[in-house]
Amino acid sequence: MEEFTTFEQAYEQYELLIRRFVATHLRNAESIEDVCQEIWLKVWRAWARLRQESVKAWLYTIALNAIRDHIRQQKLAIVVGLDEDLARTLYGGQDELHVVELVTIAASALQELKPLSREALLLQAHGYSLKEIGVLLDQSSEGTKMLVCRARRLACKIRTKQEVA
Repeated sequence: MEEFTTFEQAYEQYELLIRRFVATHLRNAESIEDVCQEIWLKVWRAWARLRQESVKAWLYTIALNAIRDHIRQQKLAIVVGLDEDLARTLYGGQDELHVVELVTIAASALQELKPLSREALLLQAHGYSLKEIGVLLDQSSEGTKMLVCRARRLACKIRTKQEVA
């Protein structure tokens, strides 16, 4: 078990590992950099409270939480300005004439879903694989498939109700 007496030692030992871990969950280089900076800032602030025997686990926990926070922030931005890719993901390959209407319906339908279902659909709409979604949402592979499938079905039912109304 390796002990670190200074923050700098821990940074030198784990910086690249943490960056790689973040990069497996985020695709945008700018996002990766932002999240890594946030992680190390949190580590710096909490360094005095650290139990030396758990540095690696502690770092990865902070990293995973920072990744989740970043994705949630992105998700909120997406819900405010939903784009046509999300509408197509939720409702299939509709023609261009219906995209604006579908975006409005999609935003409304998403708000009616449970938070975990909404998050899963938004992640899928932005290109995350089921495996990546499972890791980020702390779900098994099968659980993730079911979550996304049920969320899409429910969103379609909500959409149908809204179109009739």
